[in-house]
Amino acid sequence: MSAIYKIVLTVIVAGFALFAGYRLFRYFNEKIQDSARGRDILAYAVLFFLVCAGLFFGSFTALALVYQFLRDS
Repeated sequence: MSAIYKIVLTVIVAGFALFAGYRLFRYFNEKIQDSARGRDILAYAVLFFLVCAGLFFGSFTALALVYQFLRDS
């Protein structure tokens, strides 16, 4: 496989993770700002943390799998 294809595939996976993180931030930031009670703010903040942690580990796993796929080909 050409080196260009390897770079492009890695950039696409990383770009998707960055875009998803940006959209999640915008969504949860709006929810937190619109919350009236402290309990809602805390719930959205914890949920945001958990979703971002899942996105981080999921994107890290996806990048590792892409690297393994590209190394073998």
